Amino acid sequence: MVSLRRLTVGPLVAAAMAAILGNSADAAPSREVLPDTVTPTHYDLLLSPNAEALTFRATVAISVDVKSSVRDIVLNADGLHFDRVRIDGGSAATVEVDRRLARATLHADRLIDSGRHVVSNPTTIANAAAQAWQLPIAVKSLTTGELQTKILGAPTRFALPSPVLVNAGQTTYARVLYSNDEIRALIGRMASLSPADQLGLLNDTLALGLAGYTRASDALAMVRSLPVDADPIVWQGAISVLQSLDEHFAARPGKVAYRRFALGVLHPLAQRLGYTARPGESGNVEILRTSLERAQGVFGDRAVIRWAKRTLAGHGASAADHRTALRVVAGQADATTFNSLLAQAKGMQDPLDKQHLYEALAGVQDPALARRMLEIAFGDGPPAGTGPSLALSLANHHPDLIWDLALPHLQDPKLPLQNDTRWRLAI
Repeated sequence: MVSLRRLTVGPLVAAAMAAILGNSADAAPSREVLPDTVTPTHYDLLLSPNAEALTFRATVAISVDVKSSVRDIVLNADGLHFDRVRIDGGSAATVEVDRRLARATLHADRLIDSGRHVVSNPTTIANAAAQAWQLPIAVKSLTTGELQTKILGAPTRFALPSPVLVNAGQTTYARVLYSNDEIRALIGRMASLSPADQLGLLNDTLALGLAGYTRASDALAMVRSLPVDADPIVWQGAISVLQSLDEHFAARPGKVAYRRFALGVLHPLAQRLGYTARPGESGNVEILRTSLERAQGVFGDRAVIRWAKRTLAGHGASAADHRTALRVVAGQADATTFNSLLAQAKGMQDPLDKQHLYEALAGVQDPALARRMLEIAFGDGPPAGTGPSLALSLANHHPDLIWDLALPHLQDPKLPLQNDTRWRLAI
């Protein structure tokens, strides 16, 4: 088993994968790469986190392809500690850890022939005693306002008039799955819920919908039920819901229809906010306006696109408005506009201005231009270190295209990509 003591529980899975996966330019001071005689093809990883100690224990089985017979297998092992390792379930391999290079060498007691093999630690946590969280959960009747709070350590019953809101106040870290009838009742009362509960209900429904536990369309119904004067942070979440679902549509007529629907939902909010900040306006409203205009630009709102073009052509806009307009215009760019913006980026001397322009170009929606932009992202044009983030932005709108085109780059051991970035591009 392995333990890693310097990570919080939230990114444990990413940390465990990053600790044992392929070559990272930052994995070792010498910037060497792992031997290419053994290639991992699949990982089965089971984690048992310890939230108090901020550590985890784990069982991992790594399927590998051996190109030619070897006796040793080298892994990245930054911060990992091995209890036991077996190859193909046989006798235990000895483990030699090089802390300087952050690697572990597994020495087998026999020659490992070419072909498919499994490297695993057999001391499994799969049969360990089940662990349970004790959660304080508040349930509120939306009919009478009665609130009950209990500590959940086992199945528990609440006797309250329906409809009810589970995890009222959103004080417990948990997802809540409602029946279809319960969801419909809550949608009808969205306007009366607190901002925290509106946002929590939106997030739960989207997450469970995308995971297949409920209907993702219920999240859209909740967005439609939000009052136009809802808290700006709630509307920020609603816009994120609309954008997240948009990214799950392929470039087909269904996506066009969805974007038309999304623009219709956002239109009343856009009319209320306008393009110009008002005296005394809160910072949250200014941030919301920016998010709204960028989303409308992605969805193809003609009025916002015209505003963005006027803003870029003029000289009186604020820096924030200029950046927003740049994102909108670059996202909807044709070849002529793309080439013009790219030429501007290449000629810029200020690294931050250059970065902003390349980030805008990474939102381009035209597939052919996205293909060009990916090659630019992995080239030497953008400011140093920004290429991976540009590729991730491109992947939001072109996941399949970027995966096919980025794969050769990800397999290049000389590319300065950290493992977490490689995995974010992969999944």
